[in-house]
Formats: sequence, structure tokens, C-alpha cells
Amino acid sequence: MRDIVCFNRTIFYYTEESYRVKRIKLLVTSAIMAMAIAPVYGAQIVSPNVNLNSTTYDMIDSLHAQGYIDTLPTSKPYSRLQVAEWVQEANGKVDANTPQFVQSMLQNLETEYADDIQTLATGKQESKVVVDSATVSVTSTNSPEYNQNRGGWVRTASTYQPLNSNNNGYKYNRGTTVSGEMHIRGTAGNHVAYAITPRADLFAGDNSARLVNGYVKTHIGAVEVQAGKDELWWGPMHQSSLNLSNNMNALTGVKVTTINPVKVGGTFRFLRSIKPTFVYAKLSDDRNDVKHPNFVGARVEVSPTKRVVVGASLTSIMGGAGRHLSLSDYGRFLTGKNEASRSKDKWNSIAGYDIKWTLPSMEVYGMVYGEDQATGLGFIPSPSKIAWTAGVYLPKLGNHDDWNLRLEGGKTSNWWYAHWSYNDGYVHKGNIMGDYMGNSSNRLYARLGHWDKKANLTGFNVEYLRLNRELNTNAKALNVWVDHSRKLSNDWSLAAKVGVSRLHNMTEKKDKTAYLVGVDVKRTF
Repeated sequence: MRDIVCFNRTIFYYTEESYRVKRIKLLVTSAIMAMAIAPVYGAQIVSPNVNLNSTTYDMIDSLHAQGYIDTLPTSKPYSRLQVAEWVQEANGKVDANTPQFVQSMLQNLETEYADDIQTLATGKQESKVVVDSATVSVTSTNSPEYNQNRGGWVRTASTYQPLNSNNNGYKYNRGTTVSGEMHIRGTAGNHVAYAITPRADLFAGDNSARLVNGYVKTHIGAVEVQAGKDELWWGPMHQSSLNLSNNMNALTGVKVTTINPVKVGGTFRFLRSIKPTFVYAKLSDDRNDVKHPNFVGARVEVSPTKRVVVGASLTSIMGGAGRHLSLSDYGRFLTGKNEASRSKDKWNSIAGYDIKWTLPSMEVYGMVYGEDQATGLGFIPSPSKIAWTAGVYLPKLGNHDDWNLRLEGGKTSNWWYAHWSYNDGYVHKGNIMGDYMGNSSNRLYARLGHWDKKANLTGFNVEYLRLNRELNTNAKALNVWVDHSRKLSNDWSLAAKVGVSRLHNMTEKKDKTAYLVGVDVKRTF
């Protein structure tokens, strides 16, 4: 029996794959079509992206959850102009009852994004190069790296370092690391934006120098095109993401999206707005399985209401040395027909849905993703290949507007991120591209946050990980840390982290206690 789906008078026939994955591919295809015909409204301006380690994201998340910003996408990074628009929106909702820390938050953002707010007002962007900031970091740790490839081909050729995740693939050597980072950005009128972030270690780091990101972007009508190296985060989760996160070293490739969400009318007006994104990149050449594989990713986000964002994503490692993809191979990929033998299987796909629903007093969100071979009855995929994460965010606790609470949990299966042909797994330069807990693992996470009157943020974090359950090694990590970000003056800011980790069966010793202490001092120009 085969199902038939009608879309714009075109009939698609499909068999042999889970209904879930096929629907995602249909959505993605439709999103790419929407991108191609996206209407142009007013002046189209591209601007540099905001690095994912910026405190801007904590502030924007807080403003959204409190109702000062209506709709917030779950794909990152944000552009500077996007942030400027949200700052203006939030300022329009400030009244006499607005807490002092919110007012301070908006003042800080207005100062940082003053040029971008001016661009919105005039519709014209200046051509300039700016040394945005310089940061000196000092970090000391004895935290080991846990090998996530203990189980052979069904594991991932990656490592996890407790207390150090979502750090653009950067691992600290034991001892003290002193490093410097500089963020440079520029624009050429309304049509070109670029940025570069070099980082250098003075001693005890894993690299003497590296490029955190470096890209240039332009637009064709309402479609933004970016080429180079930059971070990606897909999904609503805070602690990590099943699909794409900055746990890995940033991918080098091409990203195509719309500058703004496309308004939807007609039959599909219930979607309200849609924002498609497409990514192509080459993975690192240090893999042990297939050299130089391709990475493709497509995502579509819709916002049926101002407070709901639904995402669907499809990513795949495909091709590479000895696995040339023909037109017929691409056809089988799009129709979900995988080869039955290891030697001929030329792609490893991950697909799923995520949602974020913002209520007046809380946010609830989650992700459900599955491997490409998942099958089941109707739209129900096989539980053995499903991974999920979920969370809740309370932007205020009772009458205490300045306190907030976030709770998250998740679980991955024994096949998650693994593949019989691409047996290094869902990995780029030794780091998992999605959720750092990896294969066959569980997470529980809690964060209690506090904003002071000047919008300085303190977070108290607890995380419990059970890793590689299927190996029966009972590997566990209990991580506890405090982080703090503080604006010292208009030009200077500080970020600090102090944490301890209790490790069980993760190293040669049965039990170990690890620590990490880090301080970043940032000068903004």
C-alpha cells in the first residue's frame, strides 16, 4: 500500500521509509521552494552574526519569555539587525511596572547595538570595519577527556570533557591555558557583511592558533547567502541540541536562508510565517571511515502563533571518497530508499521535529529526532532509533522577577549518531555535531539563574549524565558549576565559571573528581 500526498496540484508517491521522515523531506522541499519565490519587502540588509557565546542570547531569551518579544526563532546565530529589531520591540512594551533589571538589560543592548538600531531607522548601513572586541581567557582544569568510541563501530569517534561543552570543539589540556580572542566585523553598504574571530593560545592549549569563525554574507533579493566558517545551533534546547550545536568546531561551507521569515497566505495562512535554511559543508579529512564526506542540512521553522515555533530538520552525512553520488543516488535519498548493504550505503541522515511554546508564565519545549532507517506503524517510528530532549523555562519564580529556573532532560538510543558505513559517527574534528552526551546516554539538567539590577547574570547549574548505557560500564558524571557574567563598564566586561565534576567509571580510575576554573576579560571597542 502506498500513501499519496497532494501539494499545489503535484502528487508525490512514497514508500519504504517512516512516514515521519518523508513528511520532513516534503516540508523541507516546500521550504526551499518558498525560499526561491520569497517576496521582497522594503530594503534588504545583511548584517554580521552574533557569536553564540555572547550574553546577548541570555538577554533575548529572558525578554522573550517575559513577553517583551513576541516571536523568537529557534535557529541560531542571530544577526545583529535581528537583535536590534527585538530591542526596539521590547522598548515599545516597557512601562512603569517594568523591573529594573529589564530596563538595564535593554540599556546594555541599546549601547551594544546602537549602530544597528540606527541602520533600522535610516534603512542604510555604513561601510566600515570594526574591531568589535578582544578577550583574554585564563582557564585551569584537571578534567579528563572521556572516549566516546569504546564500543567499536557502533560508537562515535569523539571525546567529551566534563565541564567543557559547546565550546566550538575546543578542549583544554590539563593545567592552565591562557588564550586571546579577537572579534572583527565589517559591512559594505546594505549588501555585504563579514566577520572573523581568530584565537591564539599562549600555553597549554590544544592549538597554538585557530579560526573560530570567518565568513562573508550577501543577499539575492530576500534570500541571504553566507559562505565561510560559522557556528550553527538548530532547535530550542539551552544545554545542547540533538541536531546541530556549537559543541563542534564550526563547519566551513555555504548557508542559504531568508533574511526575514516569509509571510504565508492563502491555503497555508495558518502557518503565519515560514523561515527555511539550507546548509552545505565538507567535513574534516581526519575521519577513519570515509574521507571528505559532504554534510547537507535543511531546516524549516513555522510560527502558527506569535508564541509558538515549530521546526523540522533533516541533516545528512553523505558521499565522500569511494562513495560518489550519482543523480539516481540523490533521487533515492530524497525518496528515502536506502541501500541494503554497508558498502553501498552512501548517506547517514537524522530527521525530526522540535517545538517551543511560550506561555505567560513559562516556556515548554522539546525535540524528537530519529535515524534515517527508523520504521514503524504509520507515523510512529521505531523506538530503538529515537532520541528526545525536553525542557521547561520559568522566567520568574513567584514574585521574584529577577530569579529564573530552567529544567531539561534527554535520552539517546544505542544507534544514535552511529552508522555502519560512516562509523566515525555524527562527528566533525573529533566532536559530536549535536548533543555532546552522545550515543546511548541520558541527561538531567537544572539551572537557577539570577539577574541583579544592572542585568548581571549568575547561574547555578547541576547536570547528571549517564553515558554509553549499552556498554554496561556504568559511566556517570555529576557536574556542578556556577557561572557569572558582569558588565564592569561601558567598555569592559567579565565572565567567570567555577565547577567541579564527580566522575564514575569514566577513566582508568573508578572514581575521580575534576575541576575547572575560568575567567574571561573582554574589552569592547
